[in-house]
Amino acid sequence: MSSSSQTKGQVLVVGGSGSIGWPICRALLAEGYRVISMTRGIHPRPEEYAFHLTGTYEKAMLREINCNVVFSNVLDGVALHSQTREQLSAIVYAVGHCPPGGFDNEVSIPLCYLDGQVLTDELNRQVIGLLHVMGSLYSRIQPSGHVVVISSAITRLTDETCPPWLHAGHYATAKAAQCELVRWFRRDPNIKDRNILVHRLAPAAVDTSFHQGCQHQPPAMLSVDDVAQRVLDALQSTAVIDEIMMPPQATIIAG
Repeated sequence: MSSSSQTKGQVLVVGGSGSIGWPICRALLAEGYRVISMTRGIHPRPEEYAFHLTGTYEKAMLREINCNVVFSNVLDGVALHSQTREQLSAIVYAVGHCPPGGFDNEVSIPLCYLDGQVLTDELNRQVIGLLHVMGSLYSRIQPSGHVVVISSAITRLTDETCPPWLHAGHYATAKAAQCELVRWFRRDPNIKDRNILVHRLAPAAVDTSFHQGCQHQPPAMLSVDDVAQRVLDALQSTAVIDEIMMPPQATIIAG
């Protein structure tokens, strides 16, 4: 496929080089979507991801924008608008901070000892970034298009099912705020007038490099392909999907 007329449309994946974002991009490419990956460029890109960043604008199925969505002004830049000159079929928001082998470190500090900047950073990624993306780009989503927010099942964790070693209150707090933001975007008249469906997929722990080599492991994990498939399903849906994704017989531990 070498032109947009032969594709299913164009999808912007925010966090597209990440441990969950890239499998989503890969699934979209396999289904015939053109993909714009928005990435902060902090972590090394997967080799397969880098391989796809080839070709001219007209022929490339995967293109990349380096952009930190925490800063609203960069979303109005010429580079972004030149790459999104055709309307978007959808935006997928899959932003996170999941460096390889980083799970233990991210859940090791109880809230009482946590520096406030850690929570601020998480809120910036999960909430402020989503706010900026929606505010700047909702008008570029085609009518009856889609937004898919990759949330987390950690907000459903109970006192009984929370293991004593899991200190993820900062992440859970940010994800809970993100959940409310999604609910209120669905009520926003600008979104409703364009009939844009805002979906929320909230997986439990996903089997990625984030967990590799870590002492603590969730008792069960979803595959990244499971998450990517539900994104594809959402893009074909005529109704809002708001779903907690759990592996069979799993305790809710997200990450």
